[in-house]
Amino acid sequence: MPFSHACALPTTHKHDYLHSYVDDLPSVIDLDTIRAAGVHMGVDPLGGAGVHYWPLIAEQYKLDLTITNDAVDPTFRFMTLDWDGKIRMDPSSPNAMQRLISLKERFDIAFACDTDHDRHGVVTRSAGSCRRTTI
Repeated sequence: MPFSHACALPTTHKHDYLHSYVDDLPSVIDLDTIRAAGVHMGVDPLGGAGVHYWPLIAEQYKLDLTITNDAVDPTFRFMTLDWDGKIRMDPSSPNAMQRLISLKERFDIAFACDTDHDRHGVVTRSAGSCRRTTI
């Protein structure tokens, strides 16, 4: 079925995923406490699905959040190579996180997300290495 035909069907509706997601964040994260604590955060979306979410999150909740890399490149040329010399968008890999680790002194906490944003690597000044969380 052609895309134009699918869009014209009465069962096809537009949905604003960006604002729906960002608007719902306070139901799972205490953003007021984060803002009040003055946490200086850095995020590297690793060129993935969340690149356009972070500026809205920072603006809407008035967070001290810096996007350290907003590049979107399907070849991932901006990515540092993993231990085996391959490009891998794995935020649990210290090799893949080198760019963010090198910025650890600039932020209280920094994090990167794999391209579909279900895994996060976290870097702090004191730990200085990657920690992985999976949602």
